[in-house]
Order: sequence, then structure tokens, then C-alpha cells
Amino acid sequence: METTQVMSKYSELIFYAEQILVTCHHLAGRVSTFSDSPLTRLSRKVILSLKTAGNGLAWRIFAIPFRQTEIDDDEPLVHADELSTRISSCSAEMVQAIVMVDFTLRNRTGDENEELHAIFASVFLLGNWPAEADSESLRRVHLEDMRRLFEFPNPEDHTASFQAFSDNFLALNQQALSQLQPRYVHMYATENDPPYRFDIATVPRSGSFGTVHKVVDRTSGDTCAVKVFRKVDGENVRQSILHEIGILELCMHRNIVKLVEAYEVATIPGMMYVVITPWVPVTLDDLIDNSDERRTAKFPWFTAGTESTLQCVYRLMRGLADGLAYLHGLSIKHKDLKPDNILLQYAADGQRILPLITDMGLSKTWRTGAATLFTNSTREFLSPEQLDHQESSLKSDIWQLGCCYSWMLTTASGGWQAVKDLNNSYTSQMRSCVIAQEDRHFKKALYQVVAYRGQDQSTQYAERGMLNMVVDGMLDLNPSTRLDIGMVRKEMARLQDV
Repeated sequence: METTQVMSKYSELIFYAEQILVTCHHLAGRVSTFSDSPLTRLSRKVILSLKTAGNGLAWRIFAIPFRQTEIDDDEPLVHADELSTRISSCSAEMVQAIVMVDFTLRNRTGDENEELHAIFASVFLLGNWPAEADSESLRRVHLEDMRRLFEFPNPEDHTASFQAFSDNFLALNQQALSQLQPRYVHMYATENDPPYRFDIATVPRSGSFGTVHKVVDRTSGDTCAVKVFRKVDGENVRQSILHEIGILELCMHRNIVKLVEAYEVATIPGMMYVVITPWVPVTLDDLIDNSDERRTAKFPWFTAGTESTLQCVYRLMRGLADGLAYLHGLSIKHKDLKPDNILLQYAADGQRILPLITDMGLSKTWRTGAATLFTNSTREFLSPEQLDHQESSLKSDIWQLGCCYSWMLTTASGGWQAVKDLNNSYTSQMRSCVIAQEDRHFKKALYQVVAYRGQDQSTQYAERGMLNMVVDGMLDLNPSTRLDIGMVRKEMARLQDV
């Protein structure tokens, strides 16, 4: 390669590296004016990563002229492939940083929603997928895929100004970037435009703040659930619905319902629709709160006290623990775990039952010292610390899941009579109807039902082990010594492989 060509290429590379560092300087300047918050900290982290990459590229380029004199003139520029890889990586990080700072500017709210926005950005902009995310069910598009839709300004238009490049980039890509905003609600022009057909033959279910209808996607033929909210003109009501959407769009686990889309119709003001998959008309409460005859008719696989039924219930318990672990991994607290908020779906093979956590209307992100409402969850299942209006953590969900486990084991062991015995333990004789306040009576009834109604010793042993190592630890009155979700999963793994 001619010396003049080498130096020309070298100058181009130096200029590119300088532009990356200029980008860092300008982005850091913007972020420096932001108050400290989860989004601000995330933006600073992304900018620092870009700066590190830019410095690494610059130092690599600075070494070229000295090493170039040691090679033959006919040899191409030193390590061209490596430099090309570094430049591509820096380009990707630069776009990521510009998008991240723009996202932060749009979504700084200074409240709990900003914590949700930070999780959203970490997942969908930065690609930090939760370890157990069900990637096949994703309904949102990751930045890596969106980047294919991005248009880039002509390089000659921004050689003298980072601001020009950044502004031109954002202007060219408003439509693509709008799809990367949290709590996105699509607006359809008329009521005929949404691709869903309501199944009027199916009776709607009640949910938090709305009714849930069965719909069929006219495009795919899939059955979904749509939560219909009425009278959403008030700002507080609208923000509550958007908050639930913000939680749902982060749910990408096989044991949690998933968001398909949220939409409004221009010709129907005051209404909002949240489409969720799958449609499942059966809850855990339907399994528990039924006479033996009605239960058998609805759940033909279920026979109280049999080993096969207990094994199935253990699988359900594991699935619920997995789903809750996913939420807690994102620092999301469900706040209202109860049998009525757990769906039971037949798996694709038609044999196994898949438990699904649903109804995220009360869910929130958790951090130490954050304010919380203690009374908007179902009182029957409130943890002791919630009842006492003390600081509640993710451990409050563990208490509620422990209550669900208790009902599941009781139903599987003794059927309808056992369910009535457990219910009477905290609702009869002028008792409070709150499990945490009747803990001693509740656990006594639980032990009597579960420990002695199995058909054989092996079943009794498994149930006793479950009680001692899992349920007892989940229903610990002291949240500091109560099991966390990781411990619950570890203890359940000790059960026989089912």
C-alpha cells in the first residue's frame, strides 16, 4: 500500500475515533444536567462503555503508523479485519448511546414508573434479557432488530457537528423509535380496525379495574384475552392502566401471561383495550373451591389423595415458583398472588397443566425504603408486615405464594372436606378471616390435612418434606427469616423428580 494511501486511511480512522469521543462528550454533557435516577445511571453506564470503546479504538489506530513501517508495502493496512470489527462495534454502541439518552429525555418521570422504564431500557434497548425469558413469546422488538430499520444521515452532513448527526438521526427514525417507548398504546382509527373478533358466546371474567373477554386474532387464529377498561378519561385511571401495561410488557416467561398489545379506538373515546395471551378461562380457585363432584367433572385428571394428583400439584407449584422468580429477578413485586390470579392451562401436549400468574394491576417495582400501599391487595392473603403497615419487600409475595401452596396441597390431599377444614381454621368462631392473623390455627389445620391423608408412606413423606422445608419457611411470620424465591426453588428441587 502506498504511504499516501496509508496516511489517508489513517487520517479517516483518527477522525472517526475523534467523532466517537466527541459524541461521548456531548452525550455526557446532556446527562450531567439530569438528577440522579435509575434511567440517568443507566445512561451514564452506556456512555462510559462507549467512551471506553472509543478510547480503545483510538489507541489501536495510533499504533498503526509505527507498525506499518515494519511490513511490506503490498500488505494491506495492519489488522484491517480487527479494525473493521472495532469500528462496527463502536458504531453500534454510538447508536445505542444516542437512543438511550433520547429515551431518558423522554421518560424521566421521577416516580416509580421511571424504575419500570429503566428495566424496559435495560431489556429492550441494551439487550439484557432476563435469564429465563421466553424469547419465542416476545412481542416487542429489540434494538438489534430495530437497527435494521434505522436510516443514517449522510456522513458528509455531520463531519463538522455531532449535534447535526444526532438530530438528523433522531428525526429520520421517529417512527422506529416510537416502537421502543414503554407502555406503547396503539391508536386504531375505527372499531373495525383492531384484528380481534370478540367471542360473544363466552361470558367475560372480572379482573382488577376491568372485564376480561375472549377474542380471536383474525390474522393468526389464536385465542387471546382482552381486558377492557371503561371510563379512562381521568388521568389517575389512565396512569394506573399504563402502569399495568408497563409491567406486562416485561413479562416474558412461560408461567406468566404475556402482552400482545394495548390499543385505543379513535371513534370510541374513554375506552382502552389490553390484549393478553393466552386466553385461559380456568383458575386455581376453580380447582380449590369446588365440591369433589364438580371438581372431577371439570378436572378429570384430579383425584384427591392419589400419587398422580400430588405429582401434578408439585409440578404446578414448581411452575409458579419459576414465574415468581422471574418477576423478582426484575425487582417486580406482584402484590396480589392468590388462587383467583393463577390460571391453569393445558399444555400443548394436552397432558400437563401449565400454571400462569396473571392480573398485574397491583404489581410494582420494589426497592428498599420505597413507599407502598398496604391495603389494596386482597386482605385475606396479606403478609404480617403488610397488615402491620411495616416496610414490605419481595418476601410479601413469598407469604402469599405460601398461602396458595397450602391450599393446593390441602386440595390434593383431602379434597373438598379438607378445603373446608382449612378455610374454617381462620374464618370460623369469630376469627379474623386473615391467614396471617390466624397463623397458628391455619398451620395446625394444614398439618392435620396434609400429613395424614395420603394413601401411602411415600406420599406422606413427600408432603411432610414439602411442609417442613417449603411451606413453613414461606409462612414464616418474620420476613427477615422467611424464605426468598431462590430458596423456595432450591428446596422444591429436593422433591422427587416429577
